[in-house]
Amino acid sequence: PYPMKIAQHPDTHQPLTAAPEAPAQAVCPHCGGRLTLRQRRRMGGGCSYFWRHLDNEQRRCNGRSRPTRQ
Repeated sequence: PYPMKIAQHPDTHQPLTAAPEAPAQAVCPHCGGRLTLRQRRRMGGGCSYFWRHLDNEQRRCNGRSRPTRQ
């Protein structure tokens, strides 16, 4: 699966980019499912941020298997 970089704000449904200042919860633009903000440590010492569906929810969502263009 590809990391999801763009989601929707849970209240305003405006596009959100995965970043440290983003809210902890968001909405999937593909299926409307709940997402959580995750981070991964990079080799250079920084962090990479991405959105992830809650465990075992929305398993058929296209956003899980297709990258999103920015």
